[in-house]
Amino acid sequence: MTAAVLPTNAIDKTVIWSVINGTGTATITQTGLLTGTAVGTVTVKATSKDGSNIAGIYNITVSEAQSTTTPTTGGGGGGGGGQSTGEKYENIELKDYSIKYVLRDTETVFEFTKEGNSIVGIGFTARLNGGQTKTVIEMLKSTSTMVNKAAPGNVYKNVNIWVGDGKTTPDLLSDARIMFKVEKVWIAGNGIDPASIRMLRYNSGSWAQLPTSRTGEDDVYVYYIAQTPGFSAFAISSISKEEQQAVSGSNQQGSPSQSGESAQMSTEDSQTPQAGNVFSPEAKSSGSSTFLLVLAGISALGVLSYKYKDQLSQVRTQLGNPDGKRYRRVKR
Repeated sequence: MTAAVLPTNAIDKTVIWSVINGTGTATITQTGLLTGTAVGTVTVKATSKDGSNIAGIYNITVSEAQSTTTPTTGGGGGGGGGQSTGEKYENIELKDYSIKYVLRDTETVFEFTKEGNSIVGIGFTARLNGGQTKTVIEMLKSTSTMVNKAAPGNVYKNVNIWVGDGKTTPDLLSDARIMFKVEKVWIAGNGIDPASIRMLRYNSGSWAQLPTSRTGEDDVYVYYIAQTPGFSAFAISSISKEEQQAVSGSNQQGSPSQSGESAQMSTEDSQTPQAGNVFSPEAKSSGSSTFLLVLAGISALGVLSYKYKDQLSQVRTQLGNPDGKRYRRVKR
């Protein structure tokens, strides 16, 4: 279960989870993980922790499981909207998601507040309308099962980030960035320099460090932001100077691999431009330059024609009467 706390700049966004049993029964943890224990209806309640006692409720129907087979894809602890991502179920420690309406050429920011999620937010500007778009965060127990090797350095967290339903590619996104946080207890306990923290992305069979900068801190966390060309498998890691030199970021500028690591975004209700209206900035510039040159040529000819109008008149007369004889047109 997740709770959206407003306003977005509220200082304390934590809630206390509880269950009011009805015809059914269930239990819930303080991370929002609901477990049904008897068939029927229950009411889940999220109460603000700031002393205001403001609460939200949601009715849930508990039904018997239809299968005892363990799913190979999909959700982990804490829910996630049921989106299948390809990560092994047993490797997902926590799953969180946010839904936003994506508009073309407008900055979209997905925010995450679930306890245990190291990703604070995801932001980008889309070149197409995306409609209602879901971004899913999978905090993992170990290295993602979709990569072939562990990330370098002292890894803090492994994470998968999925945006939308895979209908578009990274070239339709600009200024994509990931806001994340690292616990100070982990930093101090491992003797780590906070400046060595990097966001790493797995793409085209290798890990590459993303441009990462520190943005602030509070009593519990140090906060960072990383620029990324797309969304796939990531790792938050402390990288030494030697490892930073070994882990190149150059392969992150190209297109993603074909193994499911492309950026994903919904394009339902998208407004695709008609073929006749599609042009590149270079083509537009070239067309404008040609028009200006033609206009300048026409203007110059006009000036010359006016200046030498007498000479031009004589030339036209000679061209029309090359032998110099006078003719009279007779009309019957």
